Amino acid sequence: MKKIELTNLRSAYLSDTHLAVNLVLKRRINRGDIISVNNLSKPILIKKGDSVIILAKTNGFQISMKGTALVNGSKGDKIKVKNVRTKKIIQATVFDKHTVKVNL
Repeated sequence: MKKIELTNLRSAYLSDTHLAVNLVLKRRINRGDIISVNNLSKPILIKKGDSVIILAKTNGFQISMKGTALVNGSKGDKIKVKNVRTKKIIQATVFDKHTVKVNL
């Protein structure tokens, strides 16, 4: 790390390296470049076409079923998932690289 004059920057930048933990760069940057918030994103955990487990949970009751992701998604993103058995398309929240959750 080195000191750089920031008064002329137009976009938000990271002032602490810990803010970049578990994020990925959207594009290549050169050594010494300032890392802008716009250059970072959450890693994609689920890709379009991936098989996932759809998990529905409420008050001690849990149902799981197989599904197929219809779009890419990062942790916490709401994505469209197709239930393999019923062919119904639902909105679910990405939990990890194999699981999405729906609210009942």
